[in-house]
Amino acid sequence: DYGCGIGVNGTILGSLSARRVIGADLDWGCIAESRGRGMEAVRADLSKPLPVRSGVADIVFLIHCLEHFEDGCLLLATVADTLRSGGALVVVTPDWQQTFKHFYDDPTHRRPYTRDGLEAALRAAGLRPRVLLRHNVGYHVGWTPLWRVFPRLCFTGDALFAVAERASGDGM
Repeated sequence: DYGCGIGVNGTILGSLSARRVIGADLDWGCIAESRGRGMEAVRADLSKPLPVRSGVADIVFLIHCLEHFEDGCLLLATVADTLRSGGALVVVTPDWQQTFKHFYDDPTHRRPYTRDGLEAALRAAGLRPRVLLRHNVGYHVGWTPLWRVFPRLCFTGDALFAVAERASGDGM
């Protein structure tokens, strides 16, 4: 769980019998909180090479993280490299078409994404989008079982939700 924050999603994954869950965040306070929840967490600057070997992750989460990076394509390519062949990346990011009025109210937001822009960024990183949709929890609370399992995946407001796969045998 890159940009794991306080470890909510990672803790839930661990409770669902995931073999190993690793959280990565830049903030020491978040790392301490994640570890306090029993999650393995490491400090990592996601704008630099990641502290994970290539091709080892089954699934990677970037939940409300991508928009905080100037070069999202580079981040996505770096994350894609950590996925095993057939592994999946789950991304949730604000939908610029719906959030443009308040996107920059968060001073840490660097780059907005539209649905087409996110799809292009995923493909540029060598990933195949399998699911790419707009999701508004404010209007669809409970619409997806993911909301109940991963509460941080969604927020009250409009978001883009994507699942992309690293191609099998693509040599990445």
